[in-house]
Amino acid sequence: GVALTGFDSSGFKDGDLVEVSGYHSAYNTLTVTYQQLINDNQTELEVEGVISALNTQLGTFSLGNIDINYQQADIDGSLVNGQFVEVEGFMNGQQL
Repeated sequence: GVALTGFDSSGFKDGDLVEVSGYHSAYNTLTVTYQQLINDNQTELEVEGVISALNTQLGTFSLGNIDINYQQADIDGSLVNGQFVEVEGFMNGQQL
């Protein structure tokens, strides 16, 4: 859900897991300063974004198009839709 500027996709294919960092250059736009393919899907990931589709009964929410399962997570504070959060975890299928 974030537009990337300066991202070179020539070395990647659809479905690849990629580490990207940079800085916000405009609303919902990230200027990429670093990118690297992640070859090990067990690598711990860190993502930041705004919570949407929060489901407290299932213990899930979305960050852009990433589904987050927080059922066994350590949470500082409470979660609400529209809140900016940082999440660390491991990919399990299509969920972090």
